[in-house]
This record gives sequence, structure tokens and C-alpha cells, in this order.
Amino acid sequence: MTNFEKKLKYLLFIVFLFFARPLYANFEINGATVTFNNNTEFRIVENSGDIRINNGAINCSQSLIFLSGNWENQGSFNAGTSTVTFENNTTASTVLGNTTFYNLACQTAGKTIFFTTGSTQTVTNLFTLTGATGNLINLRSSVDTQKWYIDFPNGNQTVDYINVKDSDALHNTVTCSNSTNSGNNNSNWIFGTIISISVSPSGYDFGVVLKTSTNVATSSITVTNDGNVNERYSLQLAAPTGWICVTDTVPGIEEFRMCGNFQTATAQSSHFVIGGSFSDAIYTTSRVCSTGDFSKDDEGEGAKGYNVPSGQDRYLWFRFESPTSTGLTTQQTITVTITAEEQP
Repeated sequence: MTNFEKKLKYLLFIVFLFFARPLYANFEINGATVTFNNNTEFRIVENSGDIRINNGAINCSQSLIFLSGNWENQGSFNAGTSTVTFENNTTASTVLGNTTFYNLACQTAGKTIFFTTGSTQTVTNLFTLTGATGNLINLRSSVDTQKWYIDFPNGNQTVDYINVKDSDALHNTVTCSNSTNSGNNNSNWIFGTIISISVSPSGYDFGVVLKTSTNVATSSITVTNDGNVNERYSLQLAAPTGWICVTDTVPGIEEFRMCGNFQTATAQSSHFVIGGSFSDAIYTTSRVCSTGDFSKDDEGEGAKGYNVPSGQDRYLWFRFESPTSTGLTTQQTITVTITAEEQP
């Protein structure tokens, strides 16, 4: 073999090693000490890769550490001015043990991070969480309804688009913008109130109706609480030009009546109540939903248009009573407005 051939084979071998993918899925320390130099970027490349410190130590300076799986600290983590970032929303992560972080971050919308029940995580600088509209970052206890703790000894924090449950922030506050309080959090978690609903479909077509007829919708309108607090709904309508809305009397010439019910059962005409203590008639002025207004009386609170929890659906059905006579011959549109407010 010539010298040229030897050199060529050597160079090919070096190139192969340079591009080879790492073969580890986890980074685990057992009784050793690992020190990261300034500005080191360390990333667990596998989708569910973990970092485990077992009776050992990691010393950081200005390192950037990224992981998709679990963080387990049964040893010593000396954070320096490092940042630990959780990524990859296709797998949930769990934080085990107690750790003091300098910066703790997640900017992957839809990521879920569990914290071991009873554990305390401390963040001495920045707690950076940024999800997205409709795709929040979820912080949960490893055991539902049991507390996990987080401490910010050096100042208040601000996060965006998260969903938190079962947590106490021990010192200072966390202001959560565009976020959901799923309950059992202490008062140091501060949530701005979001009132929002979505409606699908956006309308209902009764088709061709006869005069002096009662028409019950065959499908419902789904109303979803997209806010972060329990909501109560109100209904009102706008009558088409030339028609008059009546509520307590049977419609006459150029008069109509529209009723609405929040219920899970397929609507029947007998489900709608007019007069008495409650009424399902929709007025041209706004009226709030209650135990009897705009509801099927024998269904529970979970079907009605008040005290609706965040993320839950309610089903709105209509009944339309047509005029006894009308000079209108074209299609008419009755606009029903659904308004949401925070449940008192």
C-alpha cells in the first residue's frame, strides 16, 4: 500500500468519528464530580433522556443544560449561573429530589412537568416559562391533589401561558399571564382573570317554518369556557326588522318567541318553560342563566349555563315559535348573543 493510500484511509476514519451520533440516552453520575466549563452547552439528545445525580455532583458556571426527560438530584448540583431548560412536548418530565437552580426554564408549548410530592425547588434568578395560546405548559404534582413547592428567595417572577395545580410558592410571587389556575395553589401564584368563550357552530338554521308553528332545534350549539375561571352565561337577542319579540305571551301577527336551554338531553318542546319563577324565553335585554332560567330543570349544575369550569362545554338548544301571520317573505335572521362573566 502506498503512503497516499494509508493517509486516505486515516482521513476517512476521522471523518466517520466526527459525525457519529452519541450513543447515550441518559446522563448519570454515581459518586463522581463533573465540572462544566464556562459557556458549555450540554444537551441530552434522546427524546426521553434523563439527568440523574446519584451521590455525586455537577459543578456549573455559565453552562446551558437541556433535557427532555427527568431531572433527578440525589446528590449535589452547584448551579453557578447556569440555566436548566426542559424541552420536547412529546414526553412529560418529572423533577425528583430538591434542587437549587440559578435559571429554570421551559419555552416549549404543551410541555408537562411533574414535581415530586413534597419536594422543594429553589430558583435564585429567573423562572422562565412561556407556552402558547391553547397550548399551555402544565406544572403538576406527581400525586394529584398533594402539594409540591417552589421558592424564589431573590424576587418575584413572571410567566406566560401556563397551567398550574397543587403548588405553593414559598417566597415572593409568580404572576401568571394568560394562564390557568387548576386549583390548590397558594396566593403567591397570581393569575390574571381571563373571560373567554367559543361557540360552535356559529348559528342554527330552522329552515322553512310554517306560521303559528313551534320549531325545536334538532342539534345544539356547543359553548366552551376558554377562560381560566368559572363562568356564567347570559342570553339576549336582536329581532329582525319588522318582527316583534314577545316573551310571556303567545306570538301574534308579526310576533315571534325564541327560547333557549342549556342541557345535555336532546331538546323537546316540553323542556322549555315560560312564565312562573323561571323562564327560558330569550329577551331583547340580557338575562343570566340560573338553576331554572335557560336550563332543563331536572338536569344538574354540570349541564347548566352557570358556574361553568374552565375548559368545559355546555350545549345550548333553541325553540322558535313563529308569527301567526307576516308580510315578510324572505329569510329572517335572529341574532342571539351569549355573554360570559366570572361566576359571582
